[in-house]
Amino acid sequence: MRTLKISLEYGCYPIWLYNEEGIVLDNSLPPELRDIPNLEDALRRIQTIFESGFFNTPEEFGSSPYTEEEKAELRPLIKKVEDILHEKALGYHIVNTIKV
Repeated sequence: MRTLKISLEYGCYPIWLYNEEGIVLDNSLPPELRDIPNLEDALRRIQTIFESGFFNTPEEFGSSPYTEEEKAELRPLIKKVEDILHEKALGYHIVNTIKV
């Protein structure tokens, strides 16, 4: 069974598609899931919040912890994405690695 992993990496879309052997096929939603209302918006918002905590200067690269406001916004967004994927991504194993 193919896997959709919800996972955050700097500069990458928060969905990772793996084949049955665990090899990354793509870093985006599969075509059959791209037109689901609110899914794309929720994923982009999650990525925006995640990347807003990073700093990237010539001397240093890193991130700061989520604020309480960011956590309060992230939790329902992540749940929404998980719920949509469990309902609509038939034939995929869904894995969420995001801890808030």
